[in-house]
Amino acid sequence: IRDSDGRVLRGKVVEENDEKVVVEGKFGRVEVDAGRVVKIVRGETPAPAPKTPLAPEKPPPAPETSLDGLIRRYIRGERGAEEQLLARGEKAYWRMWKFLREAEEQAVKVRLRRLINRLSEVDDESAERAEETYKAGLAKEREWEKEYERARKAGKSDKDAVRQTVKELAEAISLYQKAVGANRLHYQARVRLGVLYYRAHLYKKILKKVLDTLEGPLAAEDPYAVRTVAAIRLARREYGKTLSVLKPLIKKEDPDALQMAVQAALNLRKFTEARRYLKPLKKKRPDDYKTLAYEGMLEMVSKHMKRAVELLRKAIEAGDTSGATRFNLAVALSKTGEKAEAEKVLRGMRKDFPHDVSVVLLLARLLVEQGRKGEAESALERYIEAVSYTHLTLPT
Repeated sequence: IRDSDGRVLRGKVVEENDEKVVVEGKFGRVEVDAGRVVKIVRGETPAPAPKTPLAPEKPPPAPETSLDGLIRRYIRGERGAEEQLLARGEKAYWRMWKFLREAEEQAVKVRLRRLINRLSEVDDESAERAEETYKAGLAKEREWEKEYERARKAGKSDKDAVRQTVKELAEAISLYQKAVGANRLHYQARVRLGVLYYRAHLYKKILKKVLDTLEGPLAAEDPYAVRTVAAIRLARREYGKTLSVLKPLIKKEDPDALQMAVQAALNLRKFTEARRYLKPLKKKRPDDYKTLAYEGMLEMVSKHMKRAVELLRKAIEAGDTSGATRFNLAVALSKTGEKAEAEKVLRGMRKDFPHDVSVVLLLARLLVEQGRKGEAESALERYIEAVSYTHLTLPT
């Protein structure tokens, strides 16, 4: 008998059923779980007894009790693993989708799907109501998509197109929410809900959802689902995982994926990689403020400050209101000797970001460099008075 661990047992099969196979050999009876039996070769002569006694066997390792460990034990067919996973409920359900996506053997996939179906059981009425509501959500989402595409073709930006079609989008989201309410484990409804949260720019809503839902095999085929997962990873500052998630879309030169990839690479200080992603992005979206801002940041890294100032100003003119771009512009201006312009940018930022310590420190340094030490001390004193330590927001 050959088992799934690669062991070979020789002897006589004295009992065989759906649960176990019992073999009688030179060292007594051995019971093997039927799920672990790979092959039974019948008719061979049992191996002769060894001339020297066998060394005592090491005690078997303690069974894995972590969620991933239980799933691996279940895949191997170990007794008791299924019951423990059923007791874990929803957590086991979502985690098993990840194992299903990574499984290569068909037998493993079938085994995982069987338990996933058991874990997702709800009463028939709720399941039927959830499915009907989910299908209504799909129809409403298609209706919204048509209106959104019409607005985009009319020259609207993504955000403006979303604002213009917000009624249809909100209705689709509401239907998916109701489907999940009827059956919280309705996988497809949760995927679509996460995707529409992303498209509606409701990123905080996404962060409250189970991430594994959007990393399942169905979601992996949906570009919007992939972007949603990447957006979550990026928001959590998991930059390496962001790049990993985006790989299939980066190969297709998807502009949204390229933007997130540049941002993640910049935060990892992988500037060569960031430039590689920026190159196709510039062809796809040359006038987008994010493209201009990222290129400006990379020019700063290369110490091409005049070019950086030009690009960062263009980004702001194109609609970039982020503090990062304005702060980078102030730094680049100070490096080119345009200290008055840098001071103007920083004073404007003080109104919008009063708790940002980086802004006040750079402003104080510029004032000192211009021989205005008294003004620098005054700016720092006002900042200390205005900001209590309990509400101090440090720069990121």
